Amino acid sequence: MSLSSLRYVIKETALSLRRNAWMSLASVSTVAISLIILGFALTLVYNTNQLASNIESNIEISAFILRPPQTTEQVQQIQAQIEQMQGVKSVTLLSKEQALAQFQSGLNSDLMQNLGGNNPLPDKLTVKATDAGQVKDLAEKIGKISGVDTVRYGQGIVDKIIQFTHWMRWIGLTLIGLLAVASIVLISITIRLTVFARRKEVQIMKFVGATDWFIRWPFLLEGMVLGLCGAILASTVVVYSYTGLVSYLHNNLTFIPVIDSRQFMLNLTLLMLAAGALIGSVGSMVSLRKFLKV
Repeated sequence: MSLSSLRYVIKETALSLRRNAWMSLASVSTVAISLIILGFALTLVYNTNQLASNIESNIEISAFILRPPQTTEQVQQIQAQIEQMQGVKSVTLLSKEQALAQFQSGLNSDLMQNLGGNNPLPDKLTVKATDAGQVKDLAEKIGKISGVDTVRYGQGIVDKIIQFTHWMRWIGLTLIGLLAVASIVLISITIRLTVFARRKEVQIMKFVGATDWFIRWPFLLEGMVLGLCGAILASTVVVYSYTGLVSYLHNNLTFIPVIDSRQFMLNLTLLMLAAGALIGSVGSMVSLRKFLKV
């Protein structure tokens, strides 16, 4: 694009915004409302996804070593064998002496003396998987290792947790997709009214030989400006509202986990600005396509 063409595009964009001030205000409001809803949906989905990840990361497999007690070398061999399995994130050993000491710490009496000097507790290996979906298969494999007595991982409950987190993610992504489509439709309808008011101007330009892109650029830039203005307004509302909500929850309902990160808020703001510009430009392109067919 030449410098003269660029000046023309900027001049026409500014002129159109000034001539259609009320329509521009309606477009900005439409984008802002759409992005406010989308922004709150994003914060909800992100927090829900983070909660799901935390739930999945806390799923553990408890492998109890067979009694009579195995030697320290045998326990270490079992631990090494589990660590080499695909999908294992970490393996932590809790010896029977450590388990007894933890149990003893909550009692006033000497437990070992009451037990006649015998420690009835087994060694325990706590296994964490890299993927919660692999817990069941890993538990079955660990249970087949020689020297392992029983394996527990919350059978039944874990399957329900994994299924629940899976549906939470899909519902969130679907919600975001539907809101994004709805935002584009709303802004395209609003901008279409602006284009319709200038349809004769577009037709005249086509008749005198103007190319489609020469006609598109002022409308495209106008849509981007309107989208960015709406996104700035929406991001301000979402960021301040979310920050206030996080502060309230931290002070009054500390048991509710929420994301409190400046990086998250910065990423959300940049995402909303990009979405605003994209929605405005796509809405303009969709609205203008019909009137270019002369």
